[in-house]
Amino acid sequence: HNTRFTFPNRNLKNHDLYQEEIDFCWRTKNIGYDVKYVGLSTVYHLGGGTLKETNPHKTFLNFRNSLLNIVKNVPRNWFLFVIFSRRMRYASYIQAMSITNKNID
Repeated sequence: HNTRFTFPNRNLKNHDLYQEEIDFCWRTKNIGYDVKYVGLSTVYHLGGGTLKETNPHKTFLNFRNSLLNIVKNVPRNWFLFVIFSRRMRYASYIQAMSITNKNID
């Protein structure tokens, strides 16, 4: 069964690269729509692979847009908790990468 849905509010567009689908879903949910995962659906992604995985600018865009998503979409009463939790998770990731890199040498 094929269903095509186009969201009526074009003002939800935010980032041109990286994390735009997360922002779109989050903002859609914030205005009262349900956001669902449909495993049998087909989604066409125009583009992709704009920057190589190792490109530092890609890391910057992902990190920046992720923070913008939090600023734009997290309710104010949860904001500090989310930022703190994210900071702790990032610190754990950096520590794990540093241990992994030491074991490789």
